[in-house]
Amino acid sequence: MSKTQAMDSRTLYNLSSEYASHARKMRPFLSSDAHVKQYRILMYHAVNALKMIKAKHQLSIEQDVLVTLELFELLVQETHDLDLAEMYLSSVHERLYGTTLVHQKMLVTAALVRVARARRSVKHSKESLRLVTGTLVDLEPLNSRWNLYFQFLRIELLLEISPSDSKIPGLFDTLITDCDSVLNLQAFVICSYICIRLTQNQGICQAHLDKLGALKSQKLPIQLRLWSSLVELLVLIYRDLNITTKLSEFKDLVATHKKELKDSTFHLRLDDQISISVDTPIVRYKDFKNIILLFQSVSYLTNCYDKKANFSVKFLPKIQQAANELKNISEPVNLELSDSRKCFYMLIVDLCNYYMCLESLILTGSCADIESDSAYAILIKAMKAQLRRDTPTALENYSLLNTQKNAPEFKLIGLSSMFAVKVANMSKVGGTVSFPEYNEVTELWECIEKLFSSHSFHENHIWQCTIIILWLCSHFQPFTSAKLFKDNDDASHLERLKFYFSANSFARAGKSSSHNSATVDGKEAAPVLKKSLLLHFLLNYLACAIIVHDLEEKCVITNACFHLGKQQHMPLMEYISGLSHLLNCGLAMKGKDVSLTRSKLKEAVKKLVISGFEQVQE
Repeated sequence: MSKTQAMDSRTLYNLSSEYASHARKMRPFLSSDAHVKQYRILMYHAVNALKMIKAKHQLSIEQDVLVTLELFELLVQETHDLDLAEMYLSSVHERLYGTTLVHQKMLVTAALVRVARARRSVKHSKESLRLVTGTLVDLEPLNSRWNLYFQFLRIELLLEISPSDSKIPGLFDTLITDCDSVLNLQAFVICSYICIRLTQNQGICQAHLDKLGALKSQKLPIQLRLWSSLVELLVLIYRDLNITTKLSEFKDLVATHKKELKDSTFHLRLDDQISISVDTPIVRYKDFKNIILLFQSVSYLTNCYDKKANFSVKFLPKIQQAANELKNISEPVNLELSDSRKCFYMLIVDLCNYYMCLESLILTGSCADIESDSAYAILIKAMKAQLRRDTPTALENYSLLNTQKNAPEFKLIGLSSMFAVKVANMSKVGGTVSFPEYNEVTELWECIEKLFSSHSFHENHIWQCTIIILWLCSHFQPFTSAKLFKDNDDASHLERLKFYFSANSFARAGKSSSHNSATVDGKEAAPVLKKSLLLHFLLNYLACAIIVHDLEEKCVITNACFHLGKQQHMPLMEYISGLSHLLNCGLAMKGKDVSLTRSKLKEAVKKLVISGFEQVQE
């Protein structure tokens, strides 16, 4: 009989733990094939010791569950041998049938679901959902906190199978209410709910958002408080609201608890027996500081032309560099977690790359190519094609955004861009197009309205204002000659234009005007929109042409438009606003301004010709 066979189960168990511990400590130092081989040998022995316990020793049910779960962790996290993990778990799951060991049953059931989800297929997710649904039925009469965990698991599985399932919001509402006595889990569930709703561009229940704000005053794990604040920041960014106060909150929170934010793992205790381990890099200080800078950079991306507020120009390259460095650092964690973190850092690198490209397009009209089939890359390709006046390529890429796999906001961007391009083509030929072409444009607008109304875009004033501008530019002369049918909503679109213009007029600092009022009929307050230069330009240009009648105010606005057109790459906008300003100055008999504007316009025309635009010969 060999020494290994003679070992008792406790010795083998301790030996397995020691092998696994030593292997994980080696992970940061796997710099050679010899080190990798040694690591694999240690993990092999860790797994083999547990296999031997199950094969050679008589175990009680409790002992069998303990050893099987340890073996499951190693097989899933280190070797990814899912078939073997499922075999062992199914065996002990059958052994538990008919016993009163509820806690052990739930541990094994949760592990089986985890193995199925690791296979990443709808088929296995559906099988797991049936298992979870049956488990919830079994838990109903037991008054166990496991019920809360499996309710959340059911929602996660439904999201994997059918993200738009109409039952999901109601299941979240029920779970959030059921968690009233377990506040840390309640905060976690609300954060998850909000993130999912943001991803789907769906409305967020204000009661849940208010409850999350109230929960932050409770004794929650600092990592959970940090995540709650990040979620609230995301909501502000999503709604294009001011984030300055929230950023100050982060500064205070991190300054007080920086030493506690060294670990990416925290625990949610449901009761004396049940504790859920959560791991996410976003709650670790060295990762969090890059995340918060990324959020800040994206939130202020439209300000990149502003030398005093160009956070994206300053921070995005630094965030990308930090993520690349962190991606290449090995840590003493299991292989599954290590791979997860590397994917997280790769996502940060890719997002920084996309936003730096977008920033470059705003400032210079060009950027490097992105080799990817992601929606971000497709959008960049479409915008680049449009800027170089390659209409077929632009339309092709914009249409690719309108696919089922893409997020609703990408779809709305694609549809809106296609609509704008096609209307411009119609206008170019004086609106004389075939009926199928006309019908196609009409159907595009119907799709835009349907997508907009079926999601929460109305919560975002930037999107609301964009849709108003798009409608006016495509229906009103002299902005277009497309001759699209105008419905009975003309008045409402004009009222919304007045509404946004009232708080965002370039003439606010100039001559007082009735248009500067910040309210409409004493009701909704008009928001000051974020400084997206093109949006503010178009808003003021349209309002100046349609609703402003005072000539002096017109001159102030067109002068501001002409000046701002130079701040980023908008050569045509600069030229058009220059013509408008020249006309207004002429009508106002401002001879000096006429001469100055005419001189600047000649320079603008030269730049357009140099960049490839054709000059019409007189």
